[in-house]
Amino acid sequence: MNENYEKQVLFLRLSFVLQSVQLDCQQSISNNWSGVVYAGSGELFGILKFQDNESLQPDDAASRLLVRNVNSAWIKIAGSSSQKVYETLVQKVENDCVTLKLSPQTCLDLKVSEGGQIVVDVQFQLNRQPLCDWHAAIDRLGPHQLRLLFPTPSAPQNKLEVYFISPLRPL
Repeated sequence: MNENYEKQVLFLRLSFVLQSVQLDCQQSISNNWSGVVYAGSGELFGILKFQDNESLQPDDAASRLLVRNVNSAWIKIAGSSSQKVYETLVQKVENDCVTLKLSPQTCLDLKVSEGGQIVVDVQFQLNRQPLCDWHAAIDRLGPHQLRLLFPTPSAPQNKLEVYFISPLRPL
């Protein structure tokens, strides 16, 4: 298979879609660094809470990808016949929820206000730039550097032997 085709297939498989999830709208959210963050004029924060069995696990590949490579999401009203979607920024990712920042136009169109709730379909959008940079860096490596990063299993391994010497005891 063509190497570029394999990378494109990998990117197409990496999609995070949540259907019919509740979006709780708030004017402010807590932040670990500054305490409380307030939305701007006309903006709101939308909080998507995961079910107990859907929470993010720190060692899960999907969780790491969501934390590191997702900057935005598309949302639309669940069950709506409208094909219109709204792009929102991912403000914060936690184990039990994802916080989105809703623009003033999105808030007006969806008719949401402080304390309001709506049911939406969400598709998280991957920021592919870090992944592309990583692939480009691997592609630039020469054969010697690749062997250092990815040694072959049949390569001889150096063994480190450690000896412990106890101090001499006086007689």
